[in-house]
Amino acid sequence: MENIPNSPKTNLSYQLFLYREELRKRNSQYLRLSKKKFEITDELITQKVSNLNECTPEDIKTINQELEFKRKLKLEIYRTRKLMNLGMKNVGPNTPSTEL
Repeated sequence: MENIPNSPKTNLSYQLFLYREELRKRNSQYLRLSKKKFEITDELITQKVSNLNECTPEDIKTINQELEFKRKLKLEIYRTRKLMNLGMKNVGPNTPSTEL
């Protein structure tokens, strides 16, 4: 994936386009996809929270679900980085846990 900084100029639709392009690659890296998914989720949450006064109770419930998804994704990214630092290759969501 291209090294494009996540800045206010990088809009959400372009981030989604880059994510879809990365998904089309045969050997896309799980960590790179997870980071991009995290950025997209963060952008969506930021947009929804900025309009919090206009939110319905269902919208607030959705925001809470997105925050929980973001938290789990952050933990998964941390776990993946940790395993890669230990020398594991091709770390993904189906990699067995290293917890004792």
